[in-house]
Amino acid sequence: MTNADRRAAALKARRAQQADSPPEPVATGTEAARAHFVGASVVEALTQGRAVQSLPIDQVAPELQPQLRQPRLLPLPEELRNDGQWDEQERPLIDELLALGESMRERQIQPIVVHAGSSERYPGARYLIVVGHRRWTAAALVGLPTIDAIIIDSPSPETLVAIQFSENEDRAEFCDMERAWALERMRQILPDTPWETIETRFRLSESRRKQLMRLTTFTPQQQRLVARLRASEFQLRPLHTAIREGGLDTAQADRVFAQLVTHATSNRSTVAGAESTAPPATLVLDQATVSRLVARSQKAEATASIPHPRWVAPLQQSMQQTRSGLERAAPKVGDLDEATLDALEQEVGALLSALETMVSTLAARERTEEGDA
Repeated sequence: MTNADRRAAALKARRAQQADSPPEPVATGTEAARAHFVGASVVEALTQGRAVQSLPIDQVAPELQPQLRQPRLLPLPEELRNDGQWDEQERPLIDELLALGESMRERQIQPIVVHAGSSERYPGARYLIVVGHRRWTAAALVGLPTIDAIIIDSPSPETLVAIQFSENEDRAEFCDMERAWALERMRQILPDTPWETIETRFRLSESRRKQLMRLTTFTPQQQRLVARLRASEFQLRPLHTAIREGGLDTAQADRVFAQLVTHATSNRSTVAGAESTAPPATLVLDQATVSRLVARSQKAEATASIPHPRWVAPLQQSMQQTRSGLERAAPKVGDLDEATLDALEQEVGALLSALETMVSTLAARERTEEGDA
């Protein structure tokens, strides 16, 4: 018998053995839903054999201790309203949560995971959320009276952070800033634990952990913007590198972030209504844009110390005075006679023409600078 004949015979024997073996059990129904939405490791270790219960929504609250709070740092339901109206700055998030809440009204196949606990912010709470802060927020926003939950024994602080990281890691909208927050919290809980141990627990390489932690270079307010943009460390690498190397100060970085928010918002509007499973940051930001804005900010700072020509300051003052005068005069022009109106209209037309010429010159200069960046 040749070697080929022997391999064929062995393969045939293995197939026959597999056909005679009973199939592996397949999770169905609620068990399958739990495994998909909560995470297999959480189900196996913490929810095995525990039933899904329907809990009053006001008896459930998120964990708000800084070192234990969910990495996402979602706003609380009441923080999404201003004087009874939705906070328009959070409109994309609010729309996502309302859509999720309405789907939960139809059917709750995604139980949250909670443990017994209390909350100063929510005195009526008897349970604190381990997994499912987003679903609880959505349910609260649409006014659901109850939420499906699995009650587990209270986990240790380090287990809680690890569970939340593992559960969120598989979600497309989980961003690098939130990963960095989770790493930072685990380090606070286990200050004497080597980074290697934490990296193993989070299934991260040393280089990836260092990349994520560089995002903590940003100020707390800037970090919240990073999370809001869902920007990756790679996308923001030119910005945090410039800060760490002293090329940008906090004020300059704030201006770059303001431009990034404007850029992201304007670009997001072009894909509004389009179906996409990609997180918003991948749609609206790229490293080249960040690099260009950083370079522009650095160039502006470098040229700020160069003395301006003497005519610039008087021109700026004159334009400010003209603008103020026009704003004061606008409500009064209806009282003028026809001859005065005609003369004023000619002067305003000439002023508009001069302004359009200046705007065109400035725009051409900006395009040239972008090409050089």
